[in-house]
Amino acid sequence: MVNQDAFKDPIVDVEFLETRKDMGNSFFKNLVEVFNLEILTLITQLKKSYQAGDFEAVKNHGHKLKGMSMNLGAVYLSRLGEEIEESRPETLQRAVGQLDDAYDKTQQVLAGMVKESI
Repeated sequence: MVNQDAFKDPIVDVEFLETRKDMGNSFFKNLVEVFNLEILTLITQLKKSYQAGDFEAVKNHGHKLKGMSMNLGAVYLSRLGEEIEESRPETLQRAVGQLDDAYDKTQQVLAGMVKESI
């Protein structure tokens, strides 16, 4: 289970993101903007599915969260998505409850990197 206090990996794989920044500042900025919009939509859908008790949809959203996050090097969000995808319904509450914090921490790192690239 992902517990941020015990999470040893970085929130974001900065070295991986540096390779993305090499493609150009405007490309990187656009990549982060699209990621933020799509991931927020996905998190909202995941939470709604959880509240509705649609655990199959929650697992599918967790799978998407895992993949989308890893594509941008968002390690913490990706691991949380993996946990959600693999959890039983009775163990999902804690992981779903961490989504906003994980997104906020990821967003802070990404925003800093975008600012550096301008």
